[in-house]
Amino acid sequence: MTNPPNRGTVTTPSMGPRPAVNMPPIKPAQVLPNTSGLTVTVQTMMNKFITDTNIKLQLQQPQAIKAQEGLWKLIQLIFNRPPNEFPELWGAFLSIVHEHSKDVFHPNYVFRGIQYVPSMGAVNKRNYIRIINLALKTADPTTRSVVVRQLDFKHIGRQFKDASWGNKLSDFYRV
Repeated sequence: MTNPPNRGTVTTPSMGPRPAVNMPPIKPAQVLPNTSGLTVTVQTMMNKFITDTNIKLQLQQPQAIKAQEGLWKLIQLIFNRPPNEFPELWGAFLSIVHEHSKDVFHPNYVFRGIQYVPSMGAVNKRNYIRIINLALKTADPTTRSVVVRQLDFKHIGRQFKDASWGNKLSDFYRV
Protein backbone atom coordinates (compact mmCIF):
# COMPACT_ATOMS: atom_id res chain seq x y z
CA MET A 1 0.00 0.00 0.00
CA THR A 2 1.50 3.33 -1.02
CA ASN A 3 0.45 6.82 -0.17
CA PRO A 4 -0.26 9.27 -2.97
CA PRO A 5 2.66 11.69 -3.41
CA ASN A 6 2.54 14.86 -1.30
CA ARG A 7 -0.22 13.60 0.98
CA GLY A 8 0.76 14.51 4.51
CA THR A 9 3.81 16.49 3.45
CA VAL A 10 4.62 20.15 3.26
CA THR A 11 7.10 21.42 0.71
CA THR A 12 9.32 24.36 1.55
CA PRO A 13 11.85 25.79 -0.90
CA SER A 14 14.73 25.50 1.53
CA MET A 15 13.99 22.13 3.06
CA GLY A 16 12.07 20.07 0.49
CA PRO A 17 9.27 17.67 1.47
CA ARG A 18 8.90 16.88 5.14
CA PRO A 19 6.14 15.51 7.36
CA ALA A 20 3.21 17.83 7.89
CA VAL A 21 3.06 19.61 11.22
CA ASN A 22 0.21 18.46 13.40
CA MET A 23 -1.19 21.80 14.56
CA PRO A 24 -4.61 23.19 15.35
CA PRO A 25 -6.39 24.97 12.49
CA ILE A 26 -5.03 28.40 11.63
CA LYS A 27 -7.45 31.09 12.65
CA PRO A 28 -7.52 34.51 11.01
CA ALA A 29 -6.25 37.37 13.14
CA GLN A 30 -8.86 39.09 15.24
CA VAL A 31 -10.01 42.54 14.16
CA LEU A 32 -8.95 44.80 16.98
CA PRO A 33 -11.59 47.10 18.50
CA ASN A 34 -11.26 50.87 18.07
CA THR A 35 -9.05 50.67 15.00
CA SER A 36 -8.89 52.95 12.01
CA GLY A 37 -10.04 51.90 8.57
CA LEU A 38 -6.45 51.45 7.43
CA THR A 39 -5.70 49.14 10.35
CA VAL A 40 -8.68 47.03 9.36
CA THR A 41 -7.26 46.98 5.80
CA VAL A 42 -3.92 45.75 7.19
CA GLN A 43 -5.70 43.05 9.17
CA THR A 44 -7.77 42.02 6.15
CA MET A 45 -4.73 41.79 3.87
CA MET A 46 -2.81 39.84 6.52
CA ASN A 47 -5.74 37.44 6.93
CA LYS A 48 -5.70 36.89 3.15
CA PHE A 49 -1.98 36.04 3.31
CA ILE A 50 -2.58 33.72 6.29
CA THR A 51 -5.40 31.92 4.47
CA ASP A 52 -3.52 31.69 1.15
CA THR A 53 -0.32 30.33 2.71
CA ASN A 54 -1.82 27.90 5.19
CA ILE A 55 1.03 25.60 6.21
CA LYS A 56 -1.21 22.55 6.08
CA LEU A 57 -1.62 22.94 2.33
CA GLN A 58 0.92 22.40 -0.39
CA LEU A 59 1.49 25.84 -1.85
CA GLN A 60 1.33 25.92 -5.64
CA GLN A 61 3.46 28.37 -7.62
CA PRO A 62 0.63 30.71 -8.81
CA GLN A 63 -0.82 30.83 -5.29
CA ALA A 64 2.63 31.51 -3.81
CA ILE A 65 3.28 34.36 -6.25
CA LYS A 66 -0.08 35.96 -5.49
CA ALA A 67 0.40 35.63 -1.72
CA GLN A 68 3.95 37.05 -1.69
CA GLU A 69 2.99 39.94 -3.99
CA GLY A 70 -0.01 40.68 -1.76
CA LEU A 71 2.19 40.83 1.34
CA TRP A 72 4.68 43.10 -0.48
CA LYS A 73 1.83 45.43 -1.51
CA LEU A 74 0.71 45.54 2.12
CA ILE A 75 4.23 46.42 3.28
CA GLN A 76 4.40 49.19 0.68
CA LEU A 77 0.99 50.47 1.82
CA ILE A 78 2.19 50.62 5.42
CA PHE A 79 5.52 52.29 4.64
CA ASN A 80 4.07 54.81 2.17
CA ARG A 81 1.57 56.22 4.67
CA PRO A 82 2.35 59.47 6.51
CA PRO A 83 4.65 59.16 9.55
CA ASN A 84 1.80 59.80 11.99
CA GLU A 85 -0.13 56.74 10.69
CA PHE A 86 2.85 54.38 10.46
CA PRO A 87 3.09 53.32 14.16
CA GLU A 88 -0.51 52.11 14.30
CA LEU A 89 -0.24 50.20 11.01
CA TRP A 90 3.20 48.70 11.71
CA GLY A 91 2.05 47.78 15.22
CA ALA A 92 -0.99 45.95 13.78
CA PHE A 93 1.31 44.17 11.30
CA LEU A 94 3.68 43.10 14.09
CA SER A 95 0.87 41.88 16.33
CA ILE A 96 -0.43 39.59 13.58
CA VAL A 97 3.10 38.37 12.77
CA HIS A 98 3.55 37.56 16.47
CA GLU A 99 0.15 35.86 16.69
CA HIS A 100 1.09 33.57 13.77
CA SER A 101 4.81 33.20 14.51
CA LYS A 102 4.46 29.44 15.02
CA ASP A 103 2.67 28.79 11.74
CA VAL A 104 2.44 31.04 8.66
CA PHE A 105 5.03 33.55 9.90
CA HIS A 106 7.53 30.94 11.01
CA PRO A 107 10.84 31.48 9.14
CA ASN A 108 10.45 28.06 7.48
CA TYR A 109 7.12 29.05 5.92
CA VAL A 110 6.86 32.80 5.40
CA PHE A 111 9.17 32.91 2.37
CA ARG A 112 7.58 29.98 0.55
CA GLY A 113 7.38 30.83 -3.13
CA ILE A 114 9.43 34.03 -3.00
CA GLN A 115 11.77 32.64 -5.66
CA TYR A 116 8.85 32.56 -8.12
CA VAL A 117 8.10 36.30 -7.91
CA PRO A 118 10.17 37.94 -10.67
CA SER A 119 7.94 41.02 -10.77
CA MET A 120 9.46 42.27 -7.50
CA GLY A 121 12.94 42.74 -8.86
CA ALA A 122 16.14 42.01 -6.94
CA VAL A 123 16.24 45.23 -4.89
CA ASN A 124 12.60 45.05 -3.82
CA LYS A 125 12.92 41.35 -3.02
CA ARG A 126 15.95 42.07 -0.82
CA ASN A 127 14.04 44.84 0.98
CA TYR A 128 10.99 42.60 1.34
CA ILE A 129 13.07 39.85 2.93
CA ARG A 130 14.82 42.41 5.16
CA ILE A 131 11.49 43.87 6.37
CA ILE A 132 9.93 40.46 6.99
CA ASN A 133 13.00 39.33 8.93
CA LEU A 134 12.85 42.53 11.00
CA ALA A 135 9.17 41.87 11.70
CA LEU A 136 9.90 38.26 12.67
CA LYS A 137 12.63 39.35 15.10
CA THR A 138 10.70 42.24 16.67
CA ALA A 139 7.13 40.90 16.64
CA ASP A 140 7.21 39.66 20.23
CA PRO A 141 6.65 42.71 22.45
CA THR A 142 8.28 40.99 25.44
CA THR A 143 11.66 40.61 23.70
CA ARG A 144 11.44 43.57 21.33
CA SER A 145 13.53 45.99 23.42
CA VAL A 146 16.41 43.50 23.68
CA VAL A 147 16.33 42.70 19.95
CA VAL A 148 16.14 46.36 18.94
CA ARG A 149 19.33 47.14 20.86
CA GLN A 150 21.14 44.53 18.78
CA LEU A 151 20.08 45.94 15.39
CA ASP A 152 21.85 48.59 13.34
CA PHE A 153 18.98 50.79 12.15
CA LYS A 154 21.30 53.20 10.34
CA HIS A 155 22.49 50.31 8.18
CA ILE A 156 18.94 49.04 7.70
CA GLY A 157 17.71 52.51 6.74
CA ARG A 158 20.47 53.02 4.17
CA GLN A 159 19.37 49.90 2.31
CA PHE A 160 15.99 51.35 1.32
CA LYS A 161 15.56 53.34 -1.86
CA ASP A 162 13.29 55.72 0.06
CA ALA A 163 15.04 57.07 3.17
CA SER A 164 11.70 57.71 4.86
CA TRP A 165 11.23 53.94 5.30
CA GLY A 166 14.32 53.71 7.49
CA ASN A 167 13.31 56.87 9.37
CA LYS A 168 9.87 55.44 10.10
CA LEU A 169 11.39 52.24 11.46
CA SER A 170 13.87 54.18 13.61
CA ASP A 171 11.07 56.34 14.98
CA PHE A 172 8.84 53.33 15.65
CA TYR A 173 11.55 51.49 17.56
CA ARG A 174 12.82 54.80 19.04
CA VAL A 175 16.48 54.31 18.21
